[in-house]
Amino acid sequence: VRDNLHIILCMSPMNPKFPIRARKFPGLVSSPTIDWFLAWPEEALVSVSHGFIKDFPLDCSDEVKASLVTHMGVVHKMVTDVCAEYFHSMRRQVYQTPKSYLSFIAAYKAMYR
Repeated sequence: VRDNLHIILCMSPMNPKFPIRARKFPGLVSSPTIDWFLAWPEEALVSVSHGFIKDFPLDCSDEVKASLVTHMGVVHKMVTDVCAEYFHSMRRQVYQTPKSYLSFIAAYKAMYR
């Protein structure tokens, strides 16, 4: 059983409890395999926003809805690019994650209602 036992533990470094857990359990961060996910391409962002917005009732034409879906993906991509510029100029890391993008879409839908 031990030879085939695999444990997957996912923690966000942006979570405020991450440094506390890292200090309490140093073995979790001293020898794991870390999978850093790359930024989503713009096409994927647009596809995700389309999935969340396509059935959402908006008071607009289909053309405007399609533009909104594209705009959401473009905005997140622009924010990700600005985060990289910010790091180069200020040497401080700011993260825009897929969770940030999903929160952006959810916030838009909540404000629209």
